[in-house]
Amino acid sequence: MEVYNPLTQENEIFEPEEISGMILKYLSFMAKSKLKNTQISNVIITSPTEFDDKKRNAILAACKLAGIENVGLANEPVAALLEYKRTHNDILSNGSKVVVIDFGGGTLDICCCKIQGNETNTISIGGDKNLGGNDFDSALMELIEKKIYSSELVDKTYFKKRQGMSHCEKEKIIKAINRLKKEAERVKIELSKRIDCEINLSYLLADAYSEDIDIVLSVSRKEFEQVCESKGLYKRLISKIEKSQG
Repeated sequence: MEVYNPLTQENEIFEPEEISGMILKYLSFMAKSKLKNTQISNVIITSPTEFDDKKRNAILAACKLAGIENVGLANEPVAALLEYKRTHNDILSNGSKVVVIDFGGGTLDICCCKIQGNETNTISIGGDKNLGGNDFDSALMELIEKKIYSSELVDKTYFKKRQGMSHCEKEKIIKAINRLKKEAERVKIELSKRIDCEINLSYLLADAYSEDIDIVLSVSRKEFEQVCESKGLYKRLISKIEKSQG
């Protein structure tokens, strides 16, 4: 990994473990400062469920570079369950079977566990490396894009790069797409609490009009769910959850 160092004004090459080690060293420093404890005897670091031994050893190597000793590794979903158990011990009884779903931006991690006394045993793990919140953002972006084109305020190439475009024109397209991504995520969050959400086009079409556009589009939760359904996102998610339970 090549990184530009502003102090030396030269590019420096680092191994991924070295970069991770620097981050872990800083986190260790912050933890010690907050805990007012110069010595932390044991550390648990989480890792994605799909990490093999090689990747887990890379984490341990990064810890060693950071000066962190006595390190234990735990799958991320298991760590989440342990914390939940710590704060909701009255809900999870001995013998309980729990499915932990870690739905990130780009991946889905699923872990099926069983509570046995003070231990949490992993029964099975699963997931999808190509399914995450970004897929739902993309679906919503398409929906918003179609609504904008239907308004006929811009043509159907507004968010598309084309051959023969100048550098300045490409930069405008990139900015427009970034605004669309940001707005799609905002709308997605709003629709988790409301049945519909308004979008002011002055923000999204800033490069197309010199003056503010007093036009508002509305996106409903039902429309969003229909788009996700048509793309098979829910079906993929449910299928992975059912498969992880055997």
